[in-house]
Amino acid sequence: MTYQELIRLLRTATSARQIDAKKNEIAKFLPQCTRMIGYDQNHPNHPYDLWGHCVHTVIALPRNLEDDVLYLAALLHDIGKPDCRTNIQPGDDLGKMYHGHPQKSADIVMAEVVPELRKKGCQLLATELDKLHFYIAHHDDHLDCALPEVLDSLRNCDKEQACNLLRLEIADSKAHKLVPIMEKRIEVCNQAIEWISSGSDWKMM
Repeated sequence: MTYQELIRLLRTATSARQIDAKKNEIAKFLPQCTRMIGYDQNHPNHPYDLWGHCVHTVIALPRNLEDDVLYLAALLHDIGKPDCRTNIQPGDDLGKMYHGHPQKSADIVMAEVVPELRKKGCQLLATELDKLHFYIAHHDDHLDCALPEVLDSLRNCDKEQACNLLRLEIADSKAHKLVPIMEKRIEVCNQAIEWISSGSDWKMM
């Protein structure tokens, strides 16, 4: 598998099964992915293992957007979770939380995955690396937020980057059980995309 083949698969697959069928090839190309395969998240809102969650996040993105690193970010956005695992409550082995996992995931991608890509001849541009880090580090920002808070947090982004982060958050939410907080997040992020895409000066809201 090459980087181009991986991105083409992530951009065009129409089911999680299509990507999962290639997981051994993906893990050979990016060995860091092996930490996600079969990893039980042990959380009531996660119906899939960590790999399955990330694959379903990829599939929940719109197909064939031009931003390749958005799809790579979706595949890797939770790769740091195993390093952040804690009990939901002290002494509780029935469920786990993963505080700080977005930044840990971003750190792993920049420190391990990007050098792996370079070793295999893929040189991402500085602008692509910045977006990859941004999407992963901020993919969990807007849980339980209202529209003004979401828009305010994106004032330093350009329109495409802001909308794509929101698309990633929507896709991530859809790969959870659709509990009320996830449904609200999907609704608010969709509202934010509509507002940003409307042509109005969304940074002045």
